[in-house]
Amino acid sequence: MRLAAQSPGSDIPLDGGLTFRRNLLLILNSSTPADRSDDKHRIRKHAILNVIREQGSLSRAEISKATGFNQRTTTMTVDELVEEGLLLESVSTESRRGRPPIPLSLNRRAAMVMGIDIGRERTVGRLMDLGGGLIRELELATPPINRPQRFAEWAAEVGRTTVQETVADFPPLCGIGVGIPNVLERGGRNRLFDKETTAKGIAEELQKDFDVEVLVDTDAQLMALGTLWFGAGRRFQNFAVIKLGVSLGVGIVLNKTLVRGAFGRDMEFGHMPMGEPDAPCYCGSTGCLDTVACGWGVERMARAAGIKVRGVSELAELARSGHKGALEVFDRFGEVVGRVVATILNLYSVEAVVLSGRLSRANDLYLEATRRSAKHHALPGAFKRAEIIPSEPNARLAVLGTAAIVYSHIFHSHHVAVEDLI
Repeated sequence: MRLAAQSPGSDIPLDGGLTFRRNLLLILNSSTPADRSDDKHRIRKHAILNVIREQGSLSRAEISKATGFNQRTTTMTVDELVEEGLLLESVSTESRRGRPPIPLSLNRRAAMVMGIDIGRERTVGRLMDLGGGLIRELELATPPINRPQRFAEWAAEVGRTTVQETVADFPPLCGIGVGIPNVLERGGRNRLFDKETTAKGIAEELQKDFDVEVLVDTDAQLMALGTLWFGAGRRFQNFAVIKLGVSLGVGIVLNKTLVRGAFGRDMEFGHMPMGEPDAPCYCGSTGCLDTVACGWGVERMARAAGIKVRGVSELAELARSGHKGALEVFDRFGEVVGRVVATILNLYSVEAVVLSGRLSRANDLYLEATRRSAKHHALPGAFKRAEIIPSEPNARLAVLGTAAIVYSHIFHSHHVAVEDLI
């Protein structure tokens, strides 16, 4: 299947040989006993793929032991995965008795994943192979987006641009993950959009060009997934990620599973009434955390203090030069972020809280205040056992999360409700 496409602002068509690998993602569609039986078989296949992804090359006997599947089921399922090109058989290792075991490994070139992270200022597109290796990445300035359909159009433009060059050398595309800024159901003066409507539009627009599943989520949730799959979250069963960007966002992972609300809603920590009591928020309310604990809030506080800067980066430079007012803004910011950390520790008793997002690059200006505030407001036992971790300055957790949401449907079945298969 060939894909004709155009890049943003360009009339040059894409003339490549991009191919697609459908139905690799584990998304159930059980309506009959036969469908449910087939879904159970698929879950076993995905479990075997995940064991090999986590542990590396394994023999059939080792796979059977790791998964708990009997030898016959394991052999039959592994043979199917080899036939489908998802697993590779290696040269047999030496064995003193009987037939030598044949190691099996993940075929990283069997498929690739596309991730698109649409930030308010920058958009990142990334292609990764089945094993998580980087194939290609590009970064573009996000255009003004004033309607839900523009999100969809922009995502499709970025997707086409990401695969525009040398597509003949790419593995088949199996799924696309898209991250969008957090959106609310009620609109303030910034005309925020309903998440479900926005996500549906993005999926439909991308599927006009790409014949694969499209999964859409908000940036804080995806940062948590990116941390779980590629960052500090690999060390913990339970942790939280606080996204300190233009707005405040929180993603919670419990027992290695992302916590989600009902009706597709996310946790709106940025709009809890814990900010400046009378300060108006862009959501239309007053006193939200976002009036203090995010990039927009930091800029608001700077203006209120009479400090003229063109953004958080310039304010950070001013603070590092010793400007008293700028230092006070970051100290206030850190104190409020500490209260957010304490709230999460008291509610969820997580092992770690990761501070991420663009403002994490200025953590030298507020991290001490954050830890001091968290210690003051959290229960002693919760604070003592938890780590507060600033993310790497250039960590792309959100775009990694857009790939991780696809990987989670290939290698995991946490999203599958057991009752759907009974």
